[in-house]
Amino acid sequence: DGGRKQAIQILTGLTDGGYPTGHFRRSSLLSVYDKYLGYVWDVIQRSPSKSYQFAASDRPLRKPGYPYQTVIINGTCLDYLAESFMARNPLNGGGFVILNGIRVTDDGEVIDLEEPYPGGNLFSLASGGAIYIRDPFGKVSEEQLNGGEFSILSNKDWELIKPYLEENQHHFGITIEHLLGGLQPADVYRKIVPGAVRALQAEEARVHKAE
Repeated sequence: DGGRKQAIQILTGLTDGGYPTGHFRRSSLLSVYDKYLGYVWDVIQRSPSKSYQFAASDRPLRKPGYPYQTVIINGTCLDYLAESFMARNPLNGGGFVILNGIRVTDDGEVIDLEEPYPGGNLFSLASGGAIYIRDPFGKVSEEQLNGGEFSILSNKDWELIKPYLEENQHHFGITIEHLLGGLQPADVYRKIVPGAVRALQAEEARVHKAE
């Protein structure tokens, strides 16, 4: 798994990083990186391990080998994001995804996508976990979640995701300062949970208040 991790880090770093390409066209280099990333994915598909597994609509992830699984996506995503490994409360060992909604230009400039998530089924089938989506302008509507609901981003949530953003910064040079843009984390990142989870949390809060 160490070799797979190193290969993925190097190839994704080369793909996402902004750097001079000399007399080579960036598109030509990207096709090479994509080719070798494809080799890595093929190996993972043929020989999954504890840390790396291949998933598709007809081939969900196996039971996680760790207490939770975490994904950081600097761009955007398709529908039904990560629902195959979402389980439990992320503040109690559950899985979660950080969706930053940005892209890196050929010159290395980090800019916001027009829509952090353009689809209509972001979290419709999940039974647990959470998505932390960077959406400072509130462009994503609850209708796009199709069963999921927005929840308050607490200090504990920020303490949970900040180390992953720091690691993301280390690998790709996308600073937390840039992602926050001078705002507070709760004004930038929105937490999305399954609707039933939010209802349960509200009921638990009422019980504690009554006690």
